[in-house]
Amino acid sequence: MDANAIKRAIVALRAICGATHAMIVAMVREVFSLGIAEDTVREVLQEAYQRAFNYRESVDLSGISRIGLDEMYRWDRCELTGVDTDSLLIFLVEKQPGCGAAQWQRVLERLRDQQGLCPEHAGFDGSSAIAKAVGEVNPTARGAHDINHLRRALEKVRAQVERRPIGPSRSSTGYGSAAAKHLRSQRLGGSWSGRSRPPRSVSERPSTAPTPSGKLWSVPMVRST
Repeated sequence: MDANAIKRAIVALRAICGATHAMIVAMVREVFSLGIAEDTVREVLQEAYQRAFNYRESVDLSGISRIGLDEMYRWDRCELTGVDTDSLLIFLVEKQPGCGAAQWQRVLERLRDQQGLCPEHAGFDGSSAIAKAVGEVNPTARGAHDINHLRRALEKVRAQVERRPIGPSRSSTGYGSAAAKHLRSQRLGGSWSGRSRPPRSVSERPSTAPTPSGKLWSVPMVRST
């Protein structure tokens, strides 16, 4: 087991497993029977980060036609990310103080000027900052939102225009079940459950007539023969 193999194991534990420095020290001791300090682990990782950054800076991105852009947060830090959607090459993972249009524009301009990134299509989430930055740096690129955010937008529109019942609800009017049963019976063809007899005809309904004292009283209407 040479030194390079130990370094690769340390980097893999950090990059793949997300192990802390103390965990890497313990695992190297158990697996390789080798005692190392946390400072050694930190130096190995810093060297790996620098070599990976230099390699990523040297990659020619002029052949990429479709990209996907997004931001993610790790340990409360914002990282701008970019990937070639055809080869799945991750060409951008960079910490920034925020994910506004200014940060995205600065990063995309550097990728365009130094590495030749000039995509024909750019996919991103619902962030207007990414769309604005892509339009400023690559005006000919066609932007497209991802399907998840598009589905959310369609659901919001559907919720706004969907059909709702017209008229006040039963709870808002205060009418009890009797009114609801009456409406249902009218709709279903006159089924009057719970009543002793169907409603009287017009000729049998009482009418009101004034009394000599001026008050109204009910008198039955008699059909003339």
